[in-house]
Amino acid sequence: MRDLTNIGRKIALVLVPVNDEQRIHRELKNWDLWGPLLLCILLAFTLGFSAKESQKGAAFGGVFVIIWLGSGILTLNGQLLGGTISFFQSVCVLGYCVFPLVLCSIAFIFLQSFTIRFFIVLCCVVWCCITSTLVLTHSVKKNRKLLSMYPVILYYIFLGWLVFVQ
Repeated sequence: MRDLTNIGRKIALVLVPVNDEQRIHRELKNWDLWGPLLLCILLAFTLGFSAKESQKGAAFGGVFVIIWLGSGILTLNGQLLGGTISFFQSVCVLGYCVFPLVLCSIAFIFLQSFTIRFFIVLCCVVWCCITSTLVLTHSVKKNRKLLSMYPVILYYIFLGWLVFVQ
């Protein structure tokens, strides 16, 4: 039950991003990988569900690998640029910030309009980028913030594209 409460609290932080350094620091100290794992499985399942029958397994596995490998690479990039948060804290943040795209992928099972899908994905990608930027930029020096966030933004754009073409 404690883990579910922590997952809910972190999802709430993603849903309503605030620039409160103390709250962000408190949540980072209490990192977990259960929430990102559940969100990753849910996103992989919904994208695999809408794939062609012969590609369901590849879609599920591809999304799973892209999320975890991408998070790991982005975390290493942040640490190489002098980031102060740990590997697992960063992976936790990047995993939870996928939540808007998970909601989007669930909605797209029922929604087929190209224009509406485009604008919803665009809003969700911006939402993911803003939330992750608020959290991750606290750990990087000011002169390296843009350099550390550029790959993160590309990561969420790529995930948004995967959701859009589902």
